[in-house]
Amino acid sequence: MTTLEEALAVVRTAGFKVTKPRAKKVTAPLGLNAIGKPYGTNFDPNYKMRYRTPPLKRTQSVGPGITPEKWALMCKLAQAEWNKTHPVAVAA
Repeated sequence: MTTLEEALAVVRTAGFKVTKPRAKKVTAPLGLNAIGKPYGTNFDPNYKMRYRTPPLKRTQSVGPGITPEKWALMCKLAQAEWNKTHPVAVAA
């Protein structure tokens, strides 16, 4: 049976870095969250996402320009389609 020191020596010779586990920091309670309830036990205020999505480029977020005339025509056609499927009751 090998000791812990011998096992760590084998791991180090294989090229792995062996470190001590991080000690948990004792912090003050976080208080209340945005809706007035205490934070859950699994909440980590220091959590950082591993991947950030890249920001959209201007050419991706903004499509081709729509002129006011084209916009008015699109609204008119949409209203016509709406009126076909949603008849308006006439007040007597």
